[in-house]
Amino acid sequence: MSRSDEETIFLRRQTPAGSGIVPSESVQKASGAGFARLLTIVSSLLGTQLGTSLLGAVFWSVAARTLSIDAVGVGAAAVSSMTVLGTIGMLGLGTLLMVHLPDLPEDRRLTLVRACMALVTVAGLLLGLLWAFCTRWLSTTLQPIGSSPGSIAAFSLGVAAFTVTTTLDYAILRAASGAIQLVRNLLAAIVRAGLLVAFVIVGLRTGMDLYATWLIASVVSLPVCYKYFRRPPYRNSRRAERQTGIAELKAIKGEIAGNYVLSLALTVPTLILPVIAALTTTPADTARFSTARLAASFLFVVPYALPTALLAHTGRAEEEARAKMRLTIPLGLLISVTLCALAASVTSLILLPFGEAYTDGRSVAAFRILILATISLVVKDHYVTLRRVQGRMAAAARVIACGTVLEIALAFGGGRMFGTTGLCVGWVTAVFIEAVVVAPVLLNVWRDRPQTSGSSSVAIERVPG
Repeated sequence: MSRSDEETIFLRRQTPAGSGIVPSESVQKASGAGFARLLTIVSSLLGTQLGTSLLGAVFWSVAARTLSIDAVGVGAAAVSSMTVLGTIGMLGLGTLLMVHLPDLPEDRRLTLVRACMALVTVAGLLLGLLWAFCTRWLSTTLQPIGSSPGSIAAFSLGVAAFTVTTTLDYAILRAASGAIQLVRNLLAAIVRAGLLVAFVIVGLRTGMDLYATWLIASVVSLPVCYKYFRRPPYRNSRRAERQTGIAELKAIKGEIAGNYVLSLALTVPTLILPVIAALTTTPADTARFSTARLAASFLFVVPYALPTALLAHTGRAEEEARAKMRLTIPLGLLISVTLCALAASVTSLILLPFGEAYTDGRSVAAFRILILATISLVVKDHYVTLRRVQGRMAAAARVIACGTVLEIALAFGGGRMFGTTGLCVGWVTAVFIEAVVVAPVLLNVWRDRPQTSGSSSVAIERVPG
């Protein structure tokens, strides 16, 4: 529990109920500390996203200039498949750990994290193996994944490594205010870029060689998080055997299913777009689309960072979350609109580092269409965060799951009929429809403000910041 949380609880206990008296200096101090912590988490997330995106741009720029366009297409499809399957294999445990770990004593935190790591590792391996065996009947872009036992093993291990590292990133976000996940992700991105250069020098230039750099980088970066999943230092070995994390998992089992569906529905559509491109377009067009999407991901930082940091900071404190949303929603929309306008005016310059092959009309159009989703994602992601804070994951999952079906259907249909441009238009249209549907819920953040009269705890929770 942070110092600001302790101060707020102390104030609630010391101020007589119904007195209407709020010790403003102490409350402002606690609120200021809380807002500073929120900004710290946002800064860490922004640093992670911007840093990995910049290093990712370097990675794919080097790949585009040193590998064949078909190899880049295969590698991009393999990485995208790994990310989608890894997200599924996380079982939604990352965000649940982020909310629940601070409320547990240290020994129970570690056993719960270890139990979750075991679950997601097994899930990642099984999903990777299944997909690798299925690729031989899919498009030619994906077939190299299952072309040999070595490729199958590498792909499966990559999926498992993704599930473990990403789940840990979420789990330790609140505990470490984002610092550890920032270091781990930057280390992985640097190792990835260095390995690609080394592979090119020694002549490893296939799409699966490109994918192998992601696997190795994930494994190398894992020790950064070691203290968060090492074995608890029990003195009694018999107690250590009993502490498997099963009891901790049972305590949150009622939330796992709803949160899992919600996490999948929120994440998979964006990640599956390159896979849809691989199924509906040529390897060359898949490579063009992947570079445009990577460039557009710079702008997706804002709708991701603000609500994620908000959830990590507030946990289940709904009134505090609502108060801060009155700032983060308009701020996110303003930043997104501004960035979209600026990026659209210099699209060719943004795509130029990837090479001239990626600055043609199709790549430029794909980028300009994709960045529009940033605006609607601010609304959609804040809606999901609000429902998680409220503990209403099942209700949110139903809404977002319907939106997911719409996103995939419109993207796939657009790709089949009109190629890369149709895919982008279909997906962005679906995301805007979702934003319109959930917007009324967020408007209640302004309408349903708590009353100023009543208990002092309400008055304290209403203090902004």
